[in-house]
Amino acid sequence: EEQLIELFEKRETIMDKFLHRLHQDYAALVTKEEALARIERSVYRKQTKKKLRRIVKKADGCKSLAAVQRESRIKKSDFMKMLDRFSRMGFSPLVLPDSSGQKMLDWI
Repeated sequence: EEQLIELFEKRETIMDKFLHRLHQDYAALVTKEEALARIERSVYRKQTKKKLRRIVKKADGCKSLAAVQRESRIKKSDFMKMLDRFSRMGFSPLVLPDSSGQKMLDWI
């Protein structure tokens, strides 16, 4: 019983760590168009923006970040740096589908 209580008290920390390890601890999910617009408004270099755009475009058809990394043909170390940049910009590279994204925004 004590272990269950302790686990219940630590559940937020456990979930945060789990999501961080999956690289899913982003502030927002956005549509593909919004993600591309945010990348263009960012202060990153032209080459970095190109990699970020490639990741977003490939993520639109992939089911996992590992698949996105393979499809985008970006080295793993560079891909991890790009994920950090997405985190700094405050949105996930895994974008919402266009139709459901608008429905979600209307609902909120």
